[in-house]
Amino acid sequence: MKKRIAAIMLTVMIALTAGMPAVFAANGFALEKSTPANGYDKVQAQNVMVKLYFTNEVAGKETRTANSDKFKFTDSDGDALEYKIYYDEKEKNKICILSVNDLEIEETYTLTISGDLVDDKGQALGADEVVKFTTRGNTSGKLYGVLMLVMIVAMVFITIRDNKKTQEAETPASSNIPTNPYKLAKERNISVEEANRIIAQEREKAAKKDEKRRQKEEAAYEAKKAAERAKKNIYRVHSKRVVKRK
Repeated sequence: MKKRIAAIMLTVMIALTAGMPAVFAANGFALEKSTPANGYDKVQAQNVMVKLYFTNEVAGKETRTANSDKFKFTDSDGDALEYKIYYDEKEKNKICILSVNDLEIEETYTLTISGDLVDDKGQALGADEVVKFTTRGNTSGKLYGVLMLVMIVAMVFITIRDNKKTQEAETPASSNIPTNPYKLAKERNISVEEANRIIAQEREKAAKKDEKRRQKEEAAYEAKKAAERAKKNIYRVHSKRVVKRK
């Protein structure tokens, strides 16, 4: 029985010992995430910047010097691309890799972080990390064309609407009144007498509308003339007046 208990305890100790390196590795220095994420395929090809977030701070002066050559930025053919490294004083666990030139559309690129990259405590990643992403197609031209088409349609619609309103405003209301009672009677299936009565009512309403419009136009015209006369009567002094004292 004692031998069995000892064997069980020994097995547990071996299991715990085997698991300790994994625990220590989990608490060590590692790449936490990236933007864009590895495998992302809709990156804008202009002004590409890859943001790397680590578990530990990497913004120290000595750390920056040590990590200056720990990145490799390549295209799908393996050709190296020029880049710049930026650090964030507020987020000291972040390193930004900015492509100097705009990238090609619909092309796959790879950023490799060396396993020798260290944090501010001197701990190394231990293994290379890779961020691979693909740039999307150029949709700006298509989007611009769609926006231009929408703007043209909107301008045509607004122009037609404004012209229609102007035409309606300038057209006398009496011009829209039916004048043939027989035709109106046939269209509405009413008697000729009823048609004549409707025409008379419409003419009276139209006459009132036309009179109101005429009065409004005359008032606007008089206001305009009054403003012009007032403007002409304003005396402007173009030179200084000298006042002589007695």
